[in-house]
Amino acid sequence: MYDFVENPWSTKKAAKALKMKEDDVYESLSNLAEYMRNNIHIHYKDGSIRIGAN
Repeated sequence: MYDFVENPWSTKKAAKALKMKEDDVYESLSNLAEYMRNNIHIHYKDGSIRIGAN
């Protein structure tokens, strides 16, 4: 399991694993954050995106 709070998020790796374009991964993440705004937390730390969920 991935821990994207402690480890940096990699859109490139996610796109490859999901067989998607990087832009589509960003758009999907944005939609998820909007839809689940009280359950997903996206922030920037040490030069990388970090993602946490309740």
